[in-house]
Amino acid sequence: MIITYVVPLIASKDNIFEQDDDDVLVRAFDWRHWITDGDTISTFNVTCDDDTIVIADVSSSGNLVEYTVSGGTVGERYTISCEITTTNGLTIQRSIVLSIGKL
Repeated sequence: MIITYVVPLIASKDNIFEQDDDDVLVRAFDWRHWITDGDTISTFNVTCDDDTIVIADVSSSGNLVEYTVSGGTVGERYTISCEITTTNGLTIQRSIVLSIGKL
């Protein structure tokens, strides 16, 4: 069974998410509050500030940009960023912090 964790991207100082160092999870950035009716995601990219986190299988469906994330070191925090460009020419980037633990 695949579980997708959706990041709502509503302004918050607490965009910190926890993950076990053995997890391989599907996560998603949800852009519905940033994209107006009639606009769509045309390009997208998900990156991490450290190579010990593996980002794979990045895809877009509707207002979601989904990706698979794994790896990391217990006790460390990593910044995962998603940047999109829309068909109306908007470029938007948001980030989350992924905290790796032994859950």
